[in-house]
Amino acid sequence: MWSPFGETKVYIPLSLDEAMYEHPRADNGDESSSSRSWKEPTCFDTSGNSSGEETENNHSCSMDLFYEDSEEFFLELGEIRGLLRDEIGNGDVTEVLMGLKALADHLRPENRNAQCNINHAFNAGAPHVVVNAMGKWHSSAPIQTVACCCIFYLAYDFNASGDVIAKARRMDLAKAKGLEAVVTAMKTFPESKPIRFSGCGAMMKLIPVAEKLGERRNSVNSNAIAVAVHNATRRCVEDLDGISVLTETMNMFPDYGGLQSVCLEALCKLASHEEFKAAAMRDYVVEAVAATLETHGEDESISVRQHATCFLLKSMMANQRATRRKSKTTTRSKLKLASCEYAA
Repeated sequence: MWSPFGETKVYIPLSLDEAMYEHPRADNGDESSSSRSWKEPTCFDTSGNSSGEETENNHSCSMDLFYEDSEEFFLELGEIRGLLRDEIGNGDVTEVLMGLKALADHLRPENRNAQCNINHAFNAGAPHVVVNAMGKWHSSAPIQTVACCCIFYLAYDFNASGDVIAKARRMDLAKAKGLEAVVTAMKTFPESKPIRFSGCGAMMKLIPVAEKLGERRNSVNSNAIAVAVHNATRRCVEDLDGISVLTETMNMFPDYGGLQSVCLEALCKLASHEEFKAAAMRDYVVEAVAATLETHGEDESISVRQHATCFLLKSMMANQRATRRKSKTTTRSKLKLASCEYAA
């Protein structure tokens, strides 16, 4: 089964009915359902172990939160518009959750019709509808969880090289403030494992790499796509402290290698921007990355090792440049002082 967290097969067996009761008081106030709770994820190792037992060193998590069969879904544009308008846009909490779950079913990359469904979803204004639902139902953890999955799928790039259409979609998500909505959900429910997992995946997809957007020498490319996505990233970093959200998640779930890899990729993307490099390479971030490398450096999956090593190398280079600049400044100050003394 496809997973944004690598090749490791991992599932969170969370059904729609169970999702309704993760935070019952926040959703519908039904105290009789307060004993219901979200299930812990069942993890499998890459060697084909399907016993459901957690392996000692290989923990991860998948976006596949709600899928129990291989049924393929296809909707016409009008049907998706109706789903967005009637259920997600104007429904009650149950209808909104069911509508978001249905939308996620249609958009998940495993579905062979996903690309066509994503085209229809963007044409129908899905980014704005999903983000508006997150704002309206901000106290519902299940809605925030499934909405984060929808945003992840909407940002999924079917072309590995990153074509214009995929970038335009990211601009739509940026204008809808999808990245900000995801980070806000993670901060609103800091202890929610499914929101942390789905939210970090969405952050990883929505944060751009500077070079891919044509950014060079501290300047942002003038095209509208680059500006919109870059501004969304700036709001995430400066207004919402998204970097702390990533490192908190890494510290909360140190045994989940797949999740660590996703957070590391997001941090590496931020470090590729001159504007965000200093914030992304603060001491507490470097410590979290180093801890991840120590814990998962020997895992079979090399993604953690690659991202962590890349980040730490960038941090070392940045420190060296800062040291050289400081040394040059000190030397110039000494020369200026010496010249003044000589003139006197």
